[in-house]
Amino acid sequence: MKTSSLFSRGLAVAAVLSVASACGTAQRKAMETERLLAAAGFQMRMQDTPEEATDMAGLPQREIFHHQRDGEMYFVYADQEYCKCIYVGTPKAYQRYEKMAIEQKIARAQLSAARAQQSAALSWGAWGPWYRPWY
Repeated sequence: MKTSSLFSRGLAVAAVLSVASACGTAQRKAMETERLLAAAGFQMRMQDTPEEATDMAGLPQREIFHHQRDGEMYFVYADQEYCKCIYVGTPKAYQRYEKMAIEQKIARAQLSAARAQQSAALSWGAWGPWYRPWY
């Protein structure tokens, strides 16, 4: 087999893996957002009919936006790709969501800093050199 053919196949595999990884990351982020929305008090409504699917397709996907209905303000999050549902919440539920999202971001930053500090504090000298040539 030619080297260029192997290289081409390697590039194709790398491209497929990077796309799959990006899809996994997008789905993970959507699931995380949906968990926070539910915890904040948003109500989930499943897409049950073809008419609802058509209506949902016209909404911004995986973004929180506000909507007025009968003089009341609501916040809506639509996800037609993964959960095939919408989340609807009041302004108070949206405030709780925002607070929880900020708290989660701070917790992640603190965890990352703690891991970095722990790694820096580890005395690698006690383990000896990483590589010893045997010649």
